[in-house]
Amino acid sequence: MQYDIFKPISQEEKNLLKNWINLQKKQLLNSKLEGRELIKWQKKELHSFSTGFLDDLPSKFLASATFIRNLVEQKNKMLDGEVILNYVPRILMDDKEFILSVIRHAPFFIGSLAQDHKNDKRILEEALTANGESIQDIEEIFLDDNLVSCAIKSSPKSIEFIPENFLNKELCLEAITKSPKSFCKLPKKFQADFNFCKLSCNRNIKVWDYLPEPQKFDRHILEFCLSRSGINGIYDVEDLFMREDFLINLYRIEDRLTRRFILAYCDSELILNFAMKEVKKNSENIQAFIECQRVGKSFILDKIKEEFEL
Repeated sequence: MQYDIFKPISQEEKNLLKNWINLQKKQLLNSKLEGRELIKWQKKELHSFSTGFLDDLPSKFLASATFIRNLVEQKNKMLDGEVILNYVPRILMDDKEFILSVIRHAPFFIGSLAQDHKNDKRILEEALTANGESIQDIEEIFLDDNLVSCAIKSSPKSIEFIPENFLNKELCLEAITKSPKSFCKLPKKFQADFNFCKLSCNRNIKVWDYLPEPQKFDRHILEFCLSRSGINGIYDVEDLFMREDFLINLYRIEDRLTRRFILAYCDSELILNFAMKEVKKNSENIQAFIECQRVGKSFILDKIKEEFEL
């Protein structure tokens, strides 16, 4: 059965939609909460009064494709579209055109699709374009290279939900190019590969923070990252990691990631001796060595603080 999902809505439906929109725009304030806890509370409240509204709707409105589509389109961004579609009768959910009209607003609903739609490539692509992470709700037998690529382009975080047999080097590089932290979700065979790690840093230098050991502190990778960060002469001086004058870059460079490269690259004893002299001149110089705690050299900061009672 096909539904006219774009037919005009009645005045009664318009009135209900107006109430729905006002509800979705309602300001949710809580002076006792802030940050993530406030957002969590707001989502819970939004879910509560939205389901209350839907509970009270007469069934004739829930059977209206046009009305439901408008509800989904006008929902608050914090409300999952799946909340609304859970109220929709099966006969409507069996209609492909209706699904296509709402799936971008409720991509995770692909996990509840009728059997006839579970392998519909057009529906799956629409959902993945809206949110690549919805790939976790697609059965592996329905996946293909195009859907996997679509998911990663939409959301690099989706890579953790993709079966390893669908992942190749280029797809992994595409994910880390957009989100360096997604490196942590790559198959171990890529994470442990030296050449892939170096190539990843070339694609997105911020990936270095997420490299595993020993790749992260490999001198060749660090030299590559230093050079790519704009520090000249990395390959011109022998044993540069033992040169105290190289540590002067910690004052010249403000970028914290580049400072981490320098501190990870240079000899620990060299850094400690240099830091002691610098902090003795001015206690504020300790700021140049703060990133030691991010490169496995926290003991340097500890010794400085102990020596100068900072």
